[in-house]
Amino acid sequence: MSITANKSGLVENHERLGHYRVLYVERTGRVWASRGYRLFYSDDHGLSFKFRAAYRAEWWREAAKTNRLSWRLIRGGFLNMIPLPDGSLVASVRSLILHAEPDEINLRPVLRRPGRTFRFELLPNGTIYTGEYFNNRDRTSVQVFTSKNGGKDWSVCYEFAPGEIRHVHSVRYDPFTGKLIILTGDYGSECKILLASADFQETDRLMEGVQQARAYNVIPKPEGFYLSTDTELEQNYIQILKRNGDLERLVPIAGSGLGACSASEILFFASAAEPSRVNLDPRPTLYGSRDGMHWEVVARWTADRVSYRASWKAALFQIPRIIMPDGLYSNEYLFVTPIGVRKDNGILHRWKLK
Repeated sequence: MSITANKSGLVENHERLGHYRVLYVERTGRVWASRGYRLFYSDDHGLSFKFRAAYRAEWWREAAKTNRLSWRLIRGGFLNMIPLPDGSLVASVRSLILHAEPDEINLRPVLRRPGRTFRFELLPNGTIYTGEYFNNRDRTSVQVFTSKNGGKDWSVCYEFAPGEIRHVHSVRYDPFTGKLIILTGDYGSECKILLASADFQETDRLMEGVQQARAYNVIPKPEGFYLSTDTELEQNYIQILKRNGDLERLVPIAGSGLGACSASEILFFASAAEPSRVNLDPRPTLYGSRDGMHWEVVARWTADRVSYRASWKAALFQIPRIIMPDGLYSNEYLFVTPIGVRKDNGILHRWKLK
Protein backbone atom coordinates (compact mmCIF):
# COMPACT_ATOMS: atom_id res chain seq x y z
CA MET A 1 0.00 0.00 0.00
CA SER A 2 1.17 3.55 -0.58
CA ILE A 3 0.10 7.08 0.15
CA THR A 4 1.36 10.33 -1.28
CA ALA A 5 0.69 14.01 -0.81
CA ASN A 6 2.20 15.14 -4.07
CA LYS A 7 0.40 16.37 -7.17
CA SER A 8 -2.85 14.44 -7.33
CA GLY A 9 -3.27 11.69 -9.89
CA LEU A 10 -7.02 11.66 -9.25
CA VAL A 11 -8.28 15.25 -9.42
CA GLU A 12 -7.43 18.63 -10.93
CA ASN A 13 -8.81 22.16 -11.36
CA HIS A 14 -9.80 22.88 -7.77
CA GLU A 15 -12.52 25.54 -7.33
CA ARG A 16 -14.44 27.16 -4.47
CA LEU A 17 -18.12 27.57 -5.32
CA GLY A 18 -19.54 29.57 -2.40
CA HIS A 19 -21.32 28.86 0.87
CA TYR A 20 -23.17 25.62 0.20
CA ARG A 21 -23.28 22.37 2.18
CA VAL A 22 -23.17 19.52 -0.32
CA LEU A 23 -25.66 16.75 0.49
CA TYR A 24 -26.29 14.49 -2.48
CA VAL A 25 -25.19 13.89 -6.06
CA GLU A 26 -27.50 11.98 -8.39
CA ARG A 27 -26.34 9.58 -11.08
CA THR A 28 -27.53 12.17 -13.59
CA GLY A 29 -24.97 14.60 -12.16
CA ARG A 30 -27.50 16.84 -10.41
CA VAL A 31 -25.93 18.25 -7.23
CA TRP A 32 -28.00 18.95 -4.10
CA ALA A 33 -26.80 21.39 -1.46
CA SER A 34 -28.18 23.60 1.28
CA ARG A 35 -27.90 27.01 2.87
CA GLY A 36 -29.44 27.15 6.30
CA TYR A 37 -32.87 25.54 5.96
CA ARG A 38 -33.14 25.97 2.19
CA LEU A 39 -32.41 23.23 -0.36
CA PHE A 40 -30.97 23.92 -3.81
CA TYR A 41 -30.00 21.88 -6.84
CA SER A 42 -27.51 22.43 -9.64
CA ASP A 43 -27.54 20.99 -13.15
CA ASP A 44 -24.26 22.62 -14.19
CA HIS A 45 -21.94 20.88 -11.74
CA GLY A 46 -22.30 23.45 -8.96
CA LEU A 47 -21.66 26.62 -10.95
CA SER A 48 -25.20 27.83 -10.24
CA PHE A 49 -27.98 26.64 -7.93
CA LYS A 50 -31.77 26.85 -8.08
CA PHE A 51 -34.07 26.90 -5.06
CA ARG A 52 -36.18 23.77 -4.57
CA ALA A 53 -37.65 23.70 -1.05
CA ALA A 54 -37.27 25.01 2.50
CA TYR A 55 -38.09 24.02 6.04
CA ARG A 56 -39.91 26.65 8.07
CA ALA A 57 -37.85 26.09 11.16
CA GLU A 58 -38.86 26.73 14.75
CA TRP A 59 -37.80 30.06 16.26
CA TRP A 60 -34.88 28.57 18.16
CA ARG A 61 -33.42 27.03 15.01
CA GLU A 62 -33.75 30.33 13.16
CA ALA A 63 -32.29 32.25 16.09
CA ALA A 64 -29.22 30.02 16.07
CA LYS A 65 -28.36 31.17 12.55
CA THR A 66 -27.40 34.60 13.86
CA ASN A 67 -24.27 33.24 15.56
CA ARG A 68 -21.68 30.87 14.15
CA LEU A 69 -21.13 29.05 17.44
CA SER A 70 -24.82 28.59 18.28
CA TRP A 71 -25.38 27.29 14.73
CA ARG A 72 -22.71 24.67 15.26
CA LEU A 73 -23.94 23.93 18.77
CA ILE A 74 -27.41 22.87 17.60
CA ARG A 75 -26.11 21.15 14.43
CA GLY A 76 -28.10 23.65 12.42
CA GLY A 77 -29.24 23.20 8.85
CA PHE A 78 -29.91 20.09 6.82
CA LEU A 79 -27.98 17.03 7.88
CA ASN A 80 -28.95 14.69 5.04
CA MET A 81 -31.37 14.46 2.13
CA ILE A 82 -32.34 12.21 -0.74
CA PRO A 83 -34.24 13.08 -3.93
CA LEU A 84 -36.78 10.48 -5.07
CA PRO A 85 -37.50 9.47 -8.67
CA ASP A 86 -40.96 11.11 -8.65
CA GLY A 87 -39.47 14.47 -7.69
CA SER A 88 -40.35 14.38 -4.00
CA LEU A 89 -37.73 15.00 -1.30
CA VAL A 90 -36.82 13.41 2.01
CA ALA A 91 -34.48 15.33 4.31
CA SER A 92 -33.38 15.49 7.92
CA VAL A 93 -32.61 18.22 10.41
CA ARG A 94 -31.84 17.65 14.04
CA SER A 95 -34.56 15.41 15.56
CA LEU A 96 -36.78 15.47 12.45
CA ILE A 97 -37.35 13.67 9.17
CA LEU A 98 -38.96 15.97 6.59
CA HIS A 99 -40.84 15.36 3.35
CA ALA A 100 -41.98 17.45 0.36
CA GLU A 101 -44.12 16.40 -2.59
CA PRO A 102 -42.87 17.14 -6.13
CA ASP A 103 -44.95 20.31 -6.32
CA GLU A 104 -44.31 21.51 -2.75
CA ILE A 105 -41.69 24.06 -1.76
CA ASN A 106 -42.12 23.56 1.98
CA LEU A 107 -40.76 20.48 3.75
CA ARG A 108 -43.03 19.21 6.52
CA PRO A 109 -42.08 17.00 9.50
CA VAL A 110 -43.14 13.35 9.20
CA LEU A 111 -41.14 11.73 12.02
CA ARG A 112 -39.74 13.19 15.23
CA ARG A 113 -37.08 11.32 17.18
CA PRO A 114 -34.24 12.36 19.51
CA GLY A 115 -30.86 12.78 17.93
CA ARG A 116 -29.18 14.74 15.22
CA THR A 117 -28.59 12.57 12.15
CA PHE A 118 -30.78 10.45 9.93
CA ARG A 119 -28.96 9.07 6.89
CA PHE A 120 -31.17 7.66 4.16
CA GLU A 121 -30.76 4.70 1.85
CA LEU A 122 -33.06 4.19 -1.13
CA LEU A 123 -33.36 0.65 -2.49
CA PRO A 124 -34.10 -0.14 -6.15
CA ASN A 125 -37.67 -1.14 -5.19
CA GLY A 126 -38.32 2.32 -3.69
CA THR A 127 -38.08 1.36 -0.02
CA ILE A 128 -36.16 3.82 2.16
CA TYR A 129 -34.25 2.95 5.34
CA THR A 130 -32.68 5.01 8.10
CA GLY A 131 -31.32 4.27 11.57
CA GLU A 132 -31.39 6.21 14.83
CA TYR A 133 -28.28 8.13 15.82
CA PHE A 134 -28.43 9.88 19.19
CA ASN A 135 -26.21 10.20 22.24
CA ASN A 136 -27.88 7.30 24.10
CA ARG A 137 -25.80 7.44 27.25
CA ASP A 138 -28.33 5.21 28.99
CA ARG A 139 -28.09 2.60 26.21
CA THR A 140 -31.80 2.40 25.54
CA SER A 141 -33.20 0.54 22.52
CA VAL A 142 -32.30 1.80 19.05
CA GLN A 143 -34.57 1.53 16.03
CA VAL A 144 -34.21 1.16 12.29
CA PHE A 145 -37.04 2.79 10.33
CA THR A 146 -38.39 2.13 6.87
CA SER A 147 -40.76 3.91 4.50
CA LYS A 148 -42.53 2.18 1.63
CA ASN A 149 -44.40 5.23 0.33
CA GLY A 150 -41.63 7.66 -0.55
CA GLY A 151 -40.86 8.99 2.90
CA LYS A 152 -44.39 10.09 3.82
CA ASP A 153 -44.83 7.50 6.57
CA TRP A 154 -42.27 5.58 8.61
CA SER A 155 -42.43 2.39 10.65
CA VAL A 156 -39.97 0.42 12.78
CA CYS A 157 -38.54 -2.52 10.84
CA TYR A 158 -35.92 -3.58 13.40
CA GLU A 159 -35.06 -2.74 16.99
CA PHE A 160 -31.78 -3.26 18.80
CA ALA A 161 -32.39 -4.26 22.41
CA PRO A 162 -31.32 -1.97 25.28
CA GLY A 163 -27.57 -2.24 25.78
CA GLU A 164 -26.97 -3.98 22.46
CA ILE A 165 -25.60 -0.91 20.66
CA ARG A 166 -25.22 2.79 21.32
CA HIS A 167 -26.58 3.98 17.98
CA VAL A 168 -26.73 3.24 14.25
CA HIS A 169 -24.10 4.93 12.12
CA SER A 170 -25.38 3.92 8.68
CA VAL A 171 -27.73 1.66 6.80
CA ARG A 172 -26.40 1.02 3.31
CA TYR A 173 -27.52 -1.14 0.39
CA ASP A 174 -25.18 -3.79 -0.99
CA PRO A 175 -26.06 -4.17 -4.69
CA PHE A 176 -24.01 -7.35 -4.97
CA THR A 177 -26.12 -9.31 -2.49
CA GLY A 178 -29.33 -7.25 -2.38
CA LYS A 179 -28.91 -6.96 1.39
CA LEU A 180 -28.44 -4.11 3.86
CA ILE A 181 -25.16 -3.24 5.57
CA ILE A 182 -25.75 -1.88 9.07
CA LEU A 183 -22.92 -0.13 10.91
CA THR A 184 -23.26 0.48 14.65
CA GLY A 185 -21.12 1.78 17.52
CA ASP A 186 -19.42 2.74 19.72
CA TYR A 187 -17.61 0.52 22.27
CA GLY A 188 -16.97 -3.18 22.86
CA SER A 189 -19.70 -5.39 21.44
CA GLU A 190 -21.67 -2.28 20.40
CA CYS A 191 -19.42 -2.06 17.31
CA LYS A 192 -20.99 -4.21 14.63
CA ILE A 193 -20.96 -4.67 10.88
CA LEU A 194 -24.15 -6.54 9.97
CA LEU A 195 -25.52 -7.82 6.69
CA ALA A 196 -29.30 -8.14 6.81
CA SER A 197 -32.09 -9.08 4.44
CA ALA A 198 -34.43 -6.25 3.49
CA ASP A 199 -37.08 -7.60 5.88
CA PHE A 200 -34.48 -8.15 8.64
CA GLN A 201 -35.52 -11.79 8.97
CA GLU A 202 -31.93 -12.83 8.27
CA THR A 203 -29.04 -11.01 9.91
CA ASP A 204 -25.38 -12.03 9.59
CA ARG A 205 -22.70 -10.56 11.85
CA LEU A 206 -19.72 -9.92 9.64
CA MET A 207 -17.62 -8.34 12.40
CA GLU A 208 -18.15 -7.05 15.93
CA GLY A 209 -16.59 -6.33 19.29
CA VAL A 210 -13.50 -4.44 18.14
CA GLN A 211 -12.81 -0.84 17.13
CA GLN A 212 -11.96 -2.03 13.61
CA ALA A 213 -15.71 -2.69 13.30
CA ARG A 214 -16.56 0.87 14.33
CA ALA A 215 -17.28 2.66 11.08
CA TYR A 216 -19.51 5.53 10.02
CA ASN A 217 -19.91 4.77 6.33
CA VAL A 218 -19.13 2.02 3.83
CA ILE A 219 -18.64 1.64 0.09
CA PRO A 220 -19.58 -1.84 -1.19
CA LYS A 221 -17.57 -3.27 -4.07
CA PRO A 222 -17.44 -6.76 -5.63
CA GLU A 223 -14.32 -7.61 -3.62
CA GLY A 224 -15.69 -6.44 -0.29
CA PHE A 225 -16.68 -3.49 1.87
CA TYR A 226 -14.42 -0.44 1.97
CA LEU A 227 -14.72 1.52 5.21
CA SER A 228 -12.71 3.73 7.50
CA THR A 229 -12.61 3.35 11.25
CA ASP A 230 -14.26 6.02 13.39
CA THR A 231 -12.55 5.81 16.75
CA GLU A 232 -10.84 8.11 19.21
CA LEU A 233 -9.23 5.12 20.97
CA GLU A 234 -6.91 3.68 18.30
CA GLN A 235 -5.08 4.61 15.14
CA ASN A 236 -7.64 4.93 12.35
CA TYR A 237 -7.36 3.19 9.00
CA ILE A 238 -9.06 2.88 5.66
CA GLN A 239 -9.67 -0.84 5.38
CA ILE A 240 -11.50 -3.48 3.40
CA LEU A 241 -13.64 -6.23 4.87
CA LYS A 242 -13.41 -8.86 2.17
CA ARG A 243 -16.36 -11.01 1.29
CA ASN A 244 -14.58 -14.07 2.66
CA GLY A 245 -14.47 -12.38 6.08
CA ASP A 246 -10.83 -11.27 6.02
CA LEU A 247 -10.06 -7.72 7.14
CA GLU A 248 -7.18 -5.84 5.54
CA ARG A 249 -5.94 -2.46 6.70
CA LEU A 250 -5.05 -0.41 3.65
CA VAL A 251 -3.61 2.86 4.95
CA PRO A 252 -3.52 4.84 8.23
CA ILE A 253 -5.45 8.10 8.27
CA ALA A 254 -5.08 11.32 10.24
CA GLY A 255 -8.17 10.93 12.45
CA SER A 256 -11.62 9.43 12.81
CA GLY A 257 -13.13 8.48 9.46
CA LEU A 258 -16.45 10.31 9.03
CA GLY A 259 -16.93 10.66 5.28
CA ALA A 260 -17.00 8.42 2.22
CA CYS A 261 -18.24 8.51 -1.35
CA SER A 262 -17.56 6.95 -4.72
CA ALA A 263 -17.37 9.24 -7.75
CA SER A 264 -16.94 7.59 -11.16
CA GLU A 265 -15.52 4.49 -9.47
CA ILE A 266 -12.87 6.46 -7.56
CA LEU A 267 -13.04 5.89 -3.79
CA PHE A 268 -12.86 8.88 -1.46
CA PHE A 269 -12.68 8.85 2.34
CA ALA A 270 -12.30 11.75 4.76
CA SER A 271 -10.87 11.87 8.26
CA ALA A 272 -12.06 14.31 10.91
CA ALA A 273 -10.03 16.14 13.55
CA GLU A 274 -11.46 14.44 16.65
CA PRO A 275 -9.07 15.26 19.50
CA SER A 276 -7.91 12.34 21.66
CA ARG A 277 -4.70 10.77 22.92
CA VAL A 278 -4.24 9.07 19.52
CA ASN A 279 -5.93 11.58 17.19
CA LEU A 280 -3.32 14.31 17.29
CA ASP A 281 -3.52 15.72 13.77
CA PRO A 282 -5.65 18.92 13.63
CA ARG A 283 -6.17 18.60 9.87
CA PRO A 284 -9.33 17.06 8.40
CA THR A 285 -7.94 15.16 5.42
CA LEU A 286 -9.41 13.90 2.16
CA TYR A 287 -8.04 10.65 0.70
CA GLY A 288 -8.63 9.02 -2.67
CA SER A 289 -7.85 5.83 -4.54
CA ARG A 290 -8.59 4.52 -8.00
CA ASP A 291 -7.93 0.85 -7.23
CA GLY A 292 -8.54 0.62 -3.47
CA MET A 293 -4.92 -0.29 -2.83
CA HIS A 294 -2.90 2.84 -3.54
CA TRP A 295 -4.07 5.96 -1.71
CA GLU A 296 -3.17 9.63 -1.90
CA VAL A 297 -3.99 12.77 0.05
CA VAL A 298 -6.26 14.92 -2.11
CA ALA A 299 -6.66 17.86 0.29
CA ARG A 300 -6.13 18.94 3.89
CA TRP A 301 -7.63 21.72 5.99
CA THR A 302 -6.64 22.99 9.43
CA ALA A 303 -9.21 22.78 12.21
CA ASP A 304 -10.32 26.06 13.74
CA ARG A 305 -9.63 26.86 17.37
CA VAL A 306 -13.25 26.47 18.47
CA SER A 307 -13.46 22.69 18.47
CA TYR A 308 -9.96 21.24 18.50
CA ARG A 309 -7.53 20.35 21.27
CA ALA A 310 -10.32 20.03 23.86
CA SER A 311 -12.67 17.07 23.52
CA TRP A 312 -15.52 18.92 25.25
CA LYS A 313 -15.32 21.68 22.65
CA ALA A 314 -15.48 19.13 19.86
CA ALA A 315 -18.50 17.51 21.50
CA LEU A 316 -20.29 20.85 21.80
CA PHE A 317 -19.36 22.64 18.60
CA GLN A 318 -18.90 19.71 16.19
CA ILE A 319 -15.77 17.86 15.20
CA PRO A 320 -13.94 19.59 12.31
CA ARG A 321 -14.70 17.36 9.35
CA ILE A 322 -15.32 17.12 5.62
CA ILE A 323 -18.92 16.70 4.48
CA MET A 324 -19.18 14.44 1.44
CA PRO A 325 -22.27 13.80 -0.68
CA ASP A 326 -24.33 10.65 -0.47
CA GLY A 327 -24.83 8.62 -3.61
CA LEU A 328 -22.55 6.45 -5.75
CA TYR A 329 -22.50 8.73 -8.72
CA SER A 330 -20.91 8.85 -12.15
CA ASN A 331 -20.10 12.53 -12.23
CA GLU A 332 -16.98 14.11 -13.65
CA TYR A 333 -16.51 16.14 -10.45
CA LEU A 334 -15.91 15.60 -6.75
CA PHE A 335 -17.73 17.87 -4.28
CA VAL A 336 -17.03 18.39 -0.56
CA THR A 337 -17.78 20.98 2.13
CA PRO A 338 -15.38 21.28 5.09
CA ILE A 339 -16.89 22.24 8.46
CA GLY A 340 -15.07 23.60 11.52
CA VAL A 341 -11.96 24.63 9.59
CA ARG A 342 -10.07 27.85 9.08
CA LYS A 343 -10.85 30.07 6.06
CA ASP A 344 -12.91 27.52 4.11
CA ASN A 345 -15.57 26.77 6.73
CA GLY A 346 -18.85 25.94 4.98
CA ILE A 347 -17.47 26.50 1.46
CA LEU A 348 -18.37 24.09 -1.34
CA HIS A 349 -15.26 22.77 -3.10
CA ARG A 350 -15.12 21.13 -6.50
CA TRP A 351 -12.44 19.17 -8.33
CA LYS A 352 -12.56 17.73 -11.80
CA LEU A 353 -11.82 14.01 -11.82
CA LYS A 354 -8.93 12.85 -13.98
